[in-house]
Amino acid sequence: MRFVEWEQPTRRFSQASITKFYEQPLAEPIAFRYKTRDLYMPEHGGAFSLKYVISGEEVYKIGKRRVVVAAGQALFIENGVRYASEISKNTESLSIFLPCNERQLAFFSVFKNHSQQLDSCAQSQAEPELPSVVFRIPVQAQKELARLTLSFSELDEKRRVDHARAAVVDAIISLKRGAPATSLLHVVKRSTREELLQRLLRAKTCIEDTYGVETSLDQLADIACLSKYHFLRLFREAYGETPAAYARRLRLTHAIESIQQGASELEAAQKAEYTDLRAFRRACARAAQTNQSPK
Repeated sequence: MRFVEWEQPTRRFSQASITKFYEQPLAEPIAFRYKTRDLYMPEHGGAFSLKYVISGEEVYKIGKRRVVVAAGQALFIENGVRYASEISKNTESLSIFLPCNERQLAFFSVFKNHSQQLDSCAQSQAEPELPSVVFRIPVQAQKELARLTLSFSELDEKRRVDHARAAVVDAIISLKRGAPATSLLHVVKRSTREELLQRLLRAKTCIEDTYGVETSLDQLADIACLSKYHFLRLFREAYGETPAAYARRLRLTHAIESIQQGASELEAAQKAEYTDLRAFRRACARAAQTNQSPK
């Protein structure tokens, strides 16, 4: 597996140079680490890839969609999808490209070894392609990617491939939690479906960041740039519950975790916005029975 470190203040790729490299069949996995403040790549196709931004931001144009990937976020590009990309501020990023056989191995690992980490909807392979939407990488996975980026050049061939595949597997799991495979399949046009998923993900991330505290349906709909009732219907369809129910479940999970870390039941109940301690205990018992996980 090749690993290319590229650090340069500015670079503009020509269409010819892009075509020569990116649009050829990929014989082996390749990882690129970019550090730059000004970069432009014209539209091109290419192999299946994971884009991860360590700091700064990258902007992608996929069809008519403009997709911004900020620090701690990632984006999958499927094999053959055409896109352009640019960087206009100090940015460090990692791109992992996998040939078709390695992509298949990554998906096989997800569905064989990690099915318990995904809900029943996300386990579905009804839509084998990953949507081109921005998603957040969990903190622990970010640390692993940072370590991988720093140590890539020191690893032997097998360990490079193993680590790259593991990073892709973790990212697939993260994406499928946020955008289940069966979400919005009634929307036939792929680009429209991806745009709607991206909007829902923004609102879902806001709920997760705030545990739904003081975040109204109107505010979430504004974040998603959708009407209130359209947003509510799509959110329920995508995630199987309303935004309010999802926020309530997040708060309860957070409260249970705080008890496990030494907080009192009263403190935890207040965090979960319960005024009745007995109702809080019953909710905790139900959560334990169903073993629900919001993430």
